[in-house]
Amino acid sequence: MKTSRLLSVLSGLLVSGLLATQSVSAADVQVYSIEQLCIRSTPNNNTETLISAQATVTSSGWSKLQLMPFVYVRQPDDGVQDYGLVAQQPEGVTMPVMSSLSGDMTILRAGWMKGIRVHTDQNALQLMFDSDEVCVTTE
Repeated sequence: MKTSRLLSVLSGLLVSGLLATQSVSAADVQVYSIEQLCIRSTPNNNTETLISAQATVTSSGWSKLQLMPFVYVRQPDDGVQDYGLVAQQPEGVTMPVMSSLSGDMTILRAGWMKGIRVHTDQNALQLMFDSDEVCVTTE
């Protein structure tokens, strides 16, 4: 009985990992850092939440900032959905200079979600939906 439960959990993790990697195209790479994270609920839809992010990337030419959700076997105990902040890497010649990149995204908010945590190569920002804060920034 314990062995079958363990196999079930392990296969769930494997499937989750495969689903997560298939969602990101080959050109999408996690960005260097996140500087600001803001949320806004849409007035007519309780399940949609608008997210704005400002990030830093390692060269010129990055585009299409987006949130890629972490895939869980079961929902997280803290109610915070984790996301990776990714963007499309430039092709060809670029300038190797730290650059700013911003974008607006819409996420579907599950009933169990209490907030979001956005991860990058260097840092992460977290924002709770019931908080008075609409934006958080790095310090």
